[in-house]
Amino acid sequence: MAGGDVTRLAVLIDADNASFAVVKELLDEVAKYGTATVKRAYGDWTTQHLVGWKSVLHKYAIQPMQQFA
Repeated sequence: MAGGDVTRLAVLIDADNASFAVVKELLDEVAKYGTATVKRAYGDWTTQHLVGWKSVLHKYAIQPMQQFA
């Protein structure tokens, strides 16, 4: 990348259908192509189905976005 330009990427996750267990590997792969400047996970956070995501959201600074079922 010429002149120190950095490719900025957005990572948008469908948390209702993705496993929180692979987030580290996902972000490692994204980092090969640029910097993830926007990281959001969409899901219905009012359900117990996504309870495992809480620590991952904090650890990787992913913004939870409410999407009602």
